[in-house]
Amino acid sequence: MTAVVYLLLVGRGAAFYRVGWPLFLAGGHYGAARYMTGFWEGKAKIPLMEQYNSAIDDSKGVIKLLDPIAAGWAVVAVLKLVGL
Repeated sequence: MTAVVYLLLVGRGAAFYRVGWPLFLAGGHYGAARYMTGFWEGKAKIPLMEQYNSAIDDSKGVIKLLDPIAAGWAVVAVLKLVGL
């Protein structure tokens, strides 16, 4: 939703801040996904530790959402670069 508002309200043109902000957000989301993946990678679920096991599952769900969000912000940056 925020990307749609950004596309509609921020002016056209390839100014640094118009392209830089979506690129910054794309990089942040991508970096967060890589960090979370590295943190939970190799951590096994522990019997009788439901909250810990739930945290692993929930974090993997968040990671799956971060990559498309990063790609979406990258698309916004390209659209601003070409003048949309």
